[in-house]
Amino acid sequence: MLYLTFKKKRYSFPASWREFTPAEAGMFRRMAREMNLYENGMVHFEYFRIALTIAILGLRNTKVPGLEGELAENLFRLSEQLSFPFAIHEGAEGESVCEMTVCLSDNLFPVLHGHRGYIFHYDPSGKVDCDITAERYVDCLSLMQAWQKSKMPTALESMVRTLYPGIRKVTPDDALAVYYNFRGILSWIRAIPAYRLLFTPFEGGDQGKKNPIGLASSIYSLSKAGYGPIESVKDLPLFDYLDILLQQSIESIRTLAASGMKPVQVAERLGLPTDLVLEYIQ
Repeated sequence: MLYLTFKKKRYSFPASWREFTPAEAGMFRRMAREMNLYENGMVHFEYFRIALTIAILGLRNTKVPGLEGELAENLFRLSEQLSFPFAIHEGAEGESVCEMTVCLSDNLFPVLHGHRGYIFHYDPSGKVDCDITAERYVDCLSLMQAWQKSKMPTALESMVRTLYPGIRKVTPDDALAVYYNFRGILSWIRAIPAYRLLFTPFEGGDQGKKNPIGLASSIYSLSKAGYGPIESVKDLPLFDYLDILLQQSIESIRTLAASGMKPVQVAERLGLPTDLVLEYIQ
C-alpha cells in the first residue's frame, strides 16, 4: 500500500493491481471513468495521470485544470509513484507510448445494485474460485470486442446484463466499471503461463487452423468434436473450456509436425512463434 498525509488527513491506496479487492470498488469505479477518457483520446497523458491520482485518493470536487500550490505538487509527486494502470515503453519511432494494463484477480463487483454477478477470486494459496461458464465468457468477450470497435453503449449494457442477470438499469459508470473489471480478469487469465499457446497473438498465419478463442464457433466446434451436446459445452466451467481448447491446439501442432512439416512451417501455418511450437513437439 502507498500512503499520503495531507492537511492532517492520512490516505492509503493500493500500490499495484494485486492489492485490489471489492473494498476498492468505489475507487475503481472512478478510475474506470478516467481510463475510458484517456483510452478514447479525450484527455492527454499528464491530465490523465493527475486525474487518476485524484480518483484513487477519492478527493471530492477536485479538478485537474487550475490545480496549484501544495496539493498540485503532492498529486504530481504521487502520480509518479503509480505503477498501474499503465505502462510506459518506447514505441517503434523512439517515442514514449503509454499502454493501459488492467490486470485483476478479483471481481470487484460481486453484487451490482442488488443483483448477484459472477464469482472470480484468486486465493494466494493458488486456488481460483470461478463460476463463469464457456457461454458467458464467449458472449461477454464478443460484446466487449463489439464495443471496442463501435463504442455503442448498448454493447456494454448487454455485457453487464449477461454478467448480472436480472439487472435493468445500467448507468454509463456501471458499464465502464464492469467492463474494465472483466477486462482485467481476462488479462489475468491470459497471463497464466500454461495458456500462452491460446493467447499468443497471431503473426499472419492461417487463423482458420486454430481454435477461434472467444468466438461462438469454438463452442460448436467442441460439440462437433465429441465433447457433448452444444448446451453441455456452453455450461462448461471456464477453465475446463480453456483446457480443452489448449489440448486441441497442442494436438494441431503435433499432427502437423507428424505429417512431416518442420517446426518453422508449423509455426507459419498456425501464426505462432517458432519457439512456442517447439515446446510441444520436442
